[in-house]
Amino acid sequence: MKTTEGTLHDKTISISQNPNIPKDIDKADAAQYADGWELTQLTWDKDILTDFVKTQSYVCAKLKDGHRSKESVEEVYHVVLDIDNKDKQNTITLEEFKDIAHQWKFSWFLHTTTSHQKKIITDKGEELEPVDKFRVLIPLSKSIKRDFLFNEVKNHFVKHYPFIDDPTSFQGERYYFVSKEADTDIHHSIDSTGELVFFNPDNIDKEKPSATKKKKEKTFDLDLLVTLEDGVTTKKISEITEKTIIFCPFCTHDQEHRGNPNSHNAFVDINPAGQFFIYCSSEDKTYWQRGQEIDPERYKAFLEYNKR
Repeated sequence: MKTTEGTLHDKTISISQNPNIPKDIDKADAAQYADGWELTQLTWDKDILTDFVKTQSYVCAKLKDGHRSKESVEEVYHVVLDIDNKDKQNTITLEEFKDIAHQWKFSWFLHTTTSHQKKIITDKGEELEPVDKFRVLIPLSKSIKRDFLFNEVKNHFVKHYPFIDDPTSFQGERYYFVSKEADTDIHHSIDSTGELVFFNPDNIDKEKPSATKKKKEKTFDLDLLVTLEDGVTTKKISEITEKTIIFCPFCTHDQEHRGNPNSHNAFVDINPAGQFFIYCSSEDKTYWQRGQEIDPERYKAFLEYNKR
């Protein structure tokens, strides 16, 4: 199998767009357009795909009756890697990603997003330095159902791609906002017969792309501030004494990243060893308190109890 960056192919991909979304609308307002999504076909060509992402918001799935919701997803056509570089322990630049991804033996298309290399002011007034933010579309050789995507395929990519810091991109109903100033890149992987290679979801145990960075488990400390169930009250982890419903502090709570951004999606609790943990239902993932901060006396008592 050989790979190339420049070959033009007549292979097409399926993707949904919504012609009802005005061109001058912002991301939050565009997310309100739940109806009117139409499936379209695009030739796998850099210029065509670039024009599409610069002019259209899109969903990588077929939606029943054109309605965008979790229940309306009929089949998914692409895996999307959404790389925001929010996790300071696992950042990767655009060029670093390209150096690695151009070695992969399946095709992909990349475009930068609207917040790429822009200063961001948080709700708390904190100014964040510009970082690379980009999205990678990996077309599938066969469409897959949503439940399968959430399991085998999601687990595969999260495990083998250390750069993913937004697992909500694996939700079939997720919409992606138009990127009018996008920089783009494309990677064509060609097999020995000259055919374009898309990622085969049936071979996830065989297709393990190389990665030069080892993903570190994300942990938190007792000073982490979380928002409680009411969406207003905040507390430090150290102030919590029992199982408490919260908004996941590691998720982005907006219409683009979550179907119901105003609803809580996690809880914090304490295990018998005295270690805090946060379970996020959106990501189906558990985050743990840093080991060095666990109460040593409580942990010792826990070990002694379990020896009986």
